Amino acid sequence: MTEQPNWARTLNQIAADLKEGLTHAGNVLAAQAAMGWAFRGDLVNTRAALAGMTPEQLRELSAAASLLAAVADEALSGETENGGDQRPEEGQPVEEWERGPDAASGVGEPPARVEGRMLLLYGDFAVVVTAYHPEGDPLHVPAAGLAEQLGIDVEELPGRRFTAAIVGDRVMGAELTG
Repeated sequence: MTEQPNWARTLNQIAADLKEGLTHAGNVLAAQAAMGWAFRGDLVNTRAALAGMTPEQLRELSAAASLLAAVADEALSGETENGGDQRPEEGQPVEEWERGPDAASGVGEPPARVEGRMLLLYGDFAVVVTAYHPEGDPLHVPAAGLAEQLGIDVEELPGRRFTAAIVGDRVMGAELTG
């Protein structure tokens, strides 16, 4: 049997990529449909939309719903002005670590303990917000390590609140608060 010409392999790869993209788009539309039914308070159609999803899709939708609920609660409570990012105005001094752990250079130290909220899982990482790591620049920490500190399974992380010491890009001594 002869080997496929290069153009055929390329065409096969394009078709595989297109199929993956369409599958992802279908998953997004299914999630949007479920959220739409939930927004309308239609429990029957919400359940029907969720019934066709894989466990991974359900986990992702649950994490997104937790994030939406947290941000909506903040907007309602006035924690952020118009639901926006809490950032100092131009020219105000900002300690380097307040810009997020990915940019931290060891200048300044965070308070001994801060309250954190686990927004969602992104691959092997937990996306965490604190007063010093807002939604626009969250802290990314290994999900397994955070779950171990909190004494819960990784799948239980989204939406959970905790207190911890934040040192550089690490969460230390985390304890559940809610």
